[in-house]
Amino acid sequence: MKVVFSRGTAEILEMCGRGLFGKINRARIEDTGEIYACMEIDYSIISTEERTRLQQEIEILPQLVHKHVVRYLESVHDHEAKMSYLLMEHFTLGDLADVIRSYRREHSRIDEDQIWKIFAQLLIAMEYCHSVRKPNAIHVGSIVHRNIIPSNIFIGEGDLIKLGYFSLHQVLASNSFIRDAESPFYTAPEILQKLPYTEKADIWSLGCVIYELCTLQRPFIEQEGEGLADVIMRNEYEPVPSEYSQELRAVIDLMLSIDPNARPSATDLLGRPKFGAIGVHKAMLDAQSSDIDMLISNIKEKDISLARASEDIVELHKQVETLKGEAAEAEATISATEQQLRSTTEAFERAKEEHQKLITLYDEEVKASTESQLKLQEQTQQIDTLASTLEGLNSILIGHEGTIKELNKTLDDKVRHTGTLERKVSSLLAEKDAQKTTITNYECLLNSKDAELRELKDELEKLGHRVSAAEEEKSGMYLKIDELTSNVARVSEQESQIEALSSKVVHLEESIASKEHDLQEATKRIASLISDLDQACQHLATVESERSEIKKKCTDLSEQCEASMNKNTHFAAKLESYESLIADQKAQIREWSALISELKEKLHLMTSQFNHKLQECEEKTVTIAKLSELTDSLNIELSQALSELNSLREANQIILQEKTERDLVLEETEKQLELEKSRSAWRSQGQAQSTNLANKYREYMRIPKLMIKSNPGDTPLMLAIIKNQSLEGLLKYAGSQDQYGRTALMRAAYYNNVTAVKLLVTIEGGMQDIDGNTALMFAVERENSTCVDILVSVEAGSLTTRGFTALMRAACNGSSQMVELLCNLEGGLATPEGLTALMLAALAEDASSVSLLLKRECGMLLLDGTSALLMATSTGSMDVIRPLFYSEGRIKDSLGRTPLMIAAEMGHLEAVRFLAPTQTGAVTTDGETALMMAALRGHAEVVQILYYREAGITRPDGWTSMMYAASFGYCSIVEILLRREGKLCTNRGWTALMSAVANNQFEVARLLAPVEGTIRDNSGKTALDQAREMNSTDMVAFLATALA
Repeated sequence: MKVVFSRGTAEILEMCGRGLFGKINRARIEDTGEIYACMEIDYSIISTEERTRLQQEIEILPQLVHKHVVRYLESVHDHEAKMSYLLMEHFTLGDLADVIRSYRREHSRIDEDQIWKIFAQLLIAMEYCHSVRKPNAIHVGSIVHRNIIPSNIFIGEGDLIKLGYFSLHQVLASNSFIRDAESPFYTAPEILQKLPYTEKADIWSLGCVIYELCTLQRPFIEQEGEGLADVIMRNEYEPVPSEYSQELRAVIDLMLSIDPNARPSATDLLGRPKFGAIGVHKAMLDAQSSDIDMLISNIKEKDISLARASEDIVELHKQVETLKGEAAEAEATISATEQQLRSTTEAFERAKEEHQKLITLYDEEVKASTESQLKLQEQTQQIDTLASTLEGLNSILIGHEGTIKELNKTLDDKVRHTGTLERKVSSLLAEKDAQKTTITNYECLLNSKDAELRELKDELEKLGHRVSAAEEEKSGMYLKIDELTSNVARVSEQESQIEALSSKVVHLEESIASKEHDLQEATKRIASLISDLDQACQHLATVESERSEIKKKCTDLSEQCEASMNKNTHFAAKLESYESLIADQKAQIREWSALISELKEKLHLMTSQFNHKLQECEEKTVTIAKLSELTDSLNIELSQALSELNSLREANQIILQEKTERDLVLEETEKQLELEKSRSAWRSQGQAQSTNLANKYREYMRIPKLMIKSNPGDTPLMLAIIKNQSLEGLLKYAGSQDQYGRTALMRAAYYNNVTAVKLLVTIEGGMQDIDGNTALMFAVERENSTCVDILVSVEAGSLTTRGFTALMRAACNGSSQMVELLCNLEGGLATPEGLTALMLAALAEDASSVSLLLKRECGMLLLDGTSALLMATSTGSMDVIRPLFYSEGRIKDSLGRTPLMIAAEMGHLEAVRFLAPTQTGAVTTDGETALMMAALRGHAEVVQILYYREAGITRPDGWTSMMYAASFGYCSIVEILLRREGKLCTNRGWTALMSAVANNQFEVARLLAPVEGTIRDNSGKTALDQAREMNSTDMVAFLATALA
């Protein structure tokens, strides 16, 4: 992620802290590589008015420039994301809280001189904030920090102390849900009582910080059955240790006065002699002198700028006077010019009118001249065209006089030949009429044949339609038979009553199969008939094509004859050319007559073939009629079968309706059972998780106790040791083992027979029973320290069959004396599953054993990643949790669970308070937080602590902490979480209200209905719809009234 500031683009790196409004990340300027801290301020949770106040206070912070105040450089706002980013100094040496933790870990005190130095620097910073007039920010005024806690006091180079992270108190004053988890412990009484406050509230907070530096603990901590505010108002706290001076203790008591007026101001405190003795007054005077010098230089600069401004004002006055004179002169000239303008405009108007009249006259004259010119042009064009046509006619007449004479001669010659040609034409016309009569005869014959062919085609089409109808009926019957057979098969599987009917269906199927065979044969016959008909149609098509060709040729002949006649009549001048054409036509007529005879023969053959085909068609029509009769009989049988099958179908439908009704009843019962299972699972899940966790850790404590009793197979040496008798003459039995593999040395260690142990250690030392136990382990079991001292050098490091050592047994028993004897030799050993003595000591809540084993075994884990601290948090023992936290505080198990999550799940309030500042915000591999685990178990006080840091975090599937609480009916937790987690939905659109409805949690539903009652899930259902589906009449009525 990158944020653009004026000094460059900042690349956001890892998180280095957390503020009230969001995270604080380390940031690097890309261009320069400088490292800063970037605070994210999320203002989406506050109102618009509060946002404006917040931005005003953010803009004030960069104006605070002081040696002991964190430098806020600049801020930018992302209005779309509703985020502000504040760039400030970054400190790598940590804060005052880290210093306190380190001294607390080492169980040592902070030197008083160091405390006074820190105290002085904080007072100087506080005096700067509280002062009304700041040298470099005069208009800012007094600022109350209101968030002075150790984690907001940073350490710079050379032990420089800087105060940071102002609380933006105007916004905090109206938002009860924006708080730092540590702030209440340092908050002044008047603020807790919501009374007016002054800068004396910061004095109280600083007194709490100085007290914690001296005692390494907070002055006020919640007591069982008593809230923090009540404890602060009682003003009872442990006194500061006497090793610190009386003056320091008195100053702390003054600062922690309940009455704000009794508390000294920062200036009063800095005036104490102690600060003068350590050189604070001199440093303050130097700082004040530098501030005064800076103010004087600022005043001098301002005086210079004021002098320059006064000179500029004088010059401006002079310029104004000159401008006034110039303005008067300009007014006079303007009045004169205005008069001139009036006269000139009047003259111009008159000239304009005359000019307009001249323009109209000119336009009229132009129009008249253009019209006359057009008329002249048209007349000249007509004259030119007439002259040209006359000249052309004259030339044509002159050129054609000779041709006209020749044409007259030729006409006379042609007239003589017309008589002969007319006679020839009349003979040709007679022949043509004869040809026309023959052609008409042929056309009549062809028309009759066409009619017969059409009738045959119609009959064939009718036959085709009947065949296609039969095939469609057959395919429909097939479909009905398939449906009936499938229905019969399903019914036969479901009910035994249909078996008799199914046999009938089988009989019908056999008859239908035989009928199908007959139909197949009939279809084959029809197919052969259709193929024959197609061939006949093809022959007819060829005949028709030949007939059309003959017609076309005849029409061509007639057209040519008509053309020739027209040419003869219209072009008598060219009769010679017609003779040749007539000769050609005669030749063509001869060819056509020969062709017509050939066509006659072909027609005769075709008519004979056609008659033969007609006979075949008549025979096939007879067979088709027989087939139609057969299909009719088949249809009758099929209709009977269909009626029977319809009756079967009705019976089957009745059975199916009964089955669907039974299935619906079964589905409803299954839904109810699943809902009840989910409810019981939800109710038992919280207890199961925590009990499983506690039982899991408790299982590690179940190391079987070691006991030795006298048995019939004991040797005299063993009996003598048990009875503490003399062993003289009995050492020959040394090395023997009873039925459990136990030796005389084990009995001696168990019964603390030191003399026998010393005698037998060299003979039986190192021997193990069938479970792998040694004499050292028996001695540890009974805490016989003398025997342990003798045996430890020989048997230390031995493991049982389960991998346990004598040290683990001592830790499990909570015997710190035995642990001290064995930790140097067996410390660091673990069972195959990773269990160590430190883990067992943590489960046994033995703080002394934990401190002995911590250096050797801290950081060792089980195979599932469980650490000793995780086991300790399950017990809630703070004496064990504190030493382990500093070594194993950041270790999670394989599921991602932190110590805070275990403490929250088990409800250990003090452990949660201790772990929350450093471990909130972590999630498991399933996405669950410590807040979710506390809500699941109903720990309302734990939820109250974790709310400010983890509320609003969701699992990957969208589940929230409030949904867990709503499912179990934890109303108090729902009330706490409602403001931040109300209206949040899962990935399926489920809300906390829907979870409450699913588990019949009426009180939770009453709280959530006004907020989430109208929200719909991904399927479009509301909580009320869900209640209706559950048939929960009480919940439906309850939600209906709540939503109304």
